[in-house]
Amino acid sequence: MEERMVKVQELAMMIDTSVQTISSWYRWKAKNPEHELAKLLPEYTRIEGCRRTRFWKESEVWRLAEFKRSIPQGRNGLMGEVTQKYVTRGRYEKGYIKSVADILNRHNVDSEVIGIITEFLDDEYCNRHKTVA
Repeated sequence: MEERMVKVQELAMMIDTSVQTISSWYRWKAKNPEHELAKLLPEYTRIEGCRRTRFWKESEVWRLAEFKRSIPQGRNGLMGEVTQKYVTRGRYEKGYIKSVADILNRHNVDSEVIGIITEFLDDEYCNRHKTVA
């Protein structure tokens, strides 16, 4: 008898987290495969014809619950490198600010207003997080 496989959506409900969070965990694992906590995350499979849905063995769900319980949260967290896509050393990446400016330009927003918004994005983030560049 084959072991029951659990879809990512069902897994997320079982361990009380979101599909996006599980995806972040595996992106982090790909960047840090040798980390002690990364070894807690079991491998998943994709079944042909199931639209790239990820499946886990039901017997391994406890490993994901243990990972969730074990990861440091907040300031000491590990996931920042995969969840903070637009932040580099305490400031928004210039590419992000430029893309915001481009969108505003396409909608004919005044250039002075664009300058204020892009300055705000950079300054507000730095003031809130008090990081050193």
